[in-house]
Amino acid sequence: MKIRDILLQKKGGAISVSPMAPLTVAIESLVDHHCGSLVVMQSEQMVGIITERDILRAEATTERSLEVLVVEDVMTPHPHTISPEDEVRDSLAVMAENGFRHLPVVDAGTVVGVVSILDLVTADNEILKSKYEQITHEKLF
Repeated sequence: MKIRDILLQKKGGAISVSPMAPLTVAIESLVDHHCGSLVVMQSEQMVGIITERDILRAEATTERSLEVLVVEDVMTPHPHTISPEDEVRDSLAVMAENGFRHLPVVDAGTVVGVVSILDLVTADNEILKSKYEQITHEKLF
């Protein structure tokens, strides 16, 4: 199964935020969209990603109030990306090896979505379930 298959099942594309947006705006967007990450876009170019973890880390390590921080202060710049043509298993390995929970999906330089670890584990489970059913069916007939 490819990443594009997951994106077809998801509603909408990536939710984005400006690097100069107040951090409180990013937090509101995460809550409003029920998501764990936002792609940080500047002039139609992805410049980073901000996740719930980034915000929690900023709260725990900075002496400044979250109200005075902007997205750029806490985002992860130049995040690792994957392609819609990448395999789910390969993308899952990238996440596991690097400790990522979200990966932007880029096609020909354009962000077309974001996949989460839950998206990939769910898809991988479906792959395994399908293979098991196929093997079981073959043994019966």
